[in-house]
Amino acid sequence: GGITYKYALNGSAVYTIVGSNTSATVLIPPLSNGSHTISVRAVDAAYNYSELATLSFTINAPDTTSPGVGGVSPISATVGVAQTYSANYSDNIGVVSCQLVYDDLGYVPMTVAGGVNGTATKSYTFSSVGSHTLQAKCSDAAGNTGLGLVITITVSAVPDTFAPTVGAISPAAATANSAQSFTN
Repeated sequence: GGITYKYALNGSAVYTIVGSNTSATVLIPPLSNGSHTISVRAVDAAYNYSELATLSFTINAPDTTSPGVGGVSPISATVGVAQTYSANYSDNIGVVSCQLVYDDLGYVPMTVAGGVNGTATKSYTFSSVGSHTLQAKCSDAAGNTGLGLVITITVSAVPDTFAPTVGAISPAAATANSAQSFTN
């Protein structure tokens, strides 16, 4: 009679397949990166069992997934005042670095907090009033790069909160119906 083989993948339930006296083909479903084990035992028609054979193997598929990166916030700033900007990110393996891209011209490193999911932050000070753009750019260890949405930031002037002052006026006396000069 024929030989059947009983196998288990990663300690899962035992499966039975029919093969020849020397081999059988097993179709293994896709596996994640990491260590795996398959254990096989042959059974003949008289229910005699072979010794258990075990094979351990590791899958190290290349990481081709770019990090997902959210938009930068907040969306307003005051010229000359430091503002902390942040962007959320996620990656299947983990983000190792992020940069804040400003006005599509410059890049400054952001602080990365977290690995697979996290938030990147950077304090930045705009030097001119008007509309500016910000974008977060994050990379993983495999060099895959993800870009967040380009966000338009409105940078306003420092508000004037001081009232003007008036000191003593001189001269103390004036002549009626004549032009006078006063100094403050």
